[in-house]
Amino acid sequence: MCNLPWLNLCFLSSREYDLVDIILPSSLRVNETMNIVLETVQTHVTWPWPETAGQTEDQALQYKTNLLVLSPYYTLVQRTKLK
Repeated sequence: MCNLPWLNLCFLSSREYDLVDIILPSSLRVNETMNIVLETVQTHVTWPWPETAGQTEDQALQYKTNLLVLSPYYTLVQRTKLK
C-alpha cells in the first residue's frame, strides 16, 4: 500500500462534507482497476444509548453518520469499519 498525494479542495464548517482530490501517480489503462482506502476520523457522531442507565444496567454507544464516498467512477464495494 502506498500513500497517494491528495488535496483538500474545500471544507466549510457550515456544510457537512469535505471535498478531496486524490492524485494518481499515473493514468489507469482501459479496464484497469485500483483500490483506494480512505481513512477518516469523525467526532460528534456517537452518544450513549440509552441516555441514562442504572449502575448495574448495560449501556451501549450509538453511532450515526452519513459516511459515504461519492465518486464519478464505478464503485464495486464501499465499506465502513469502526475501531
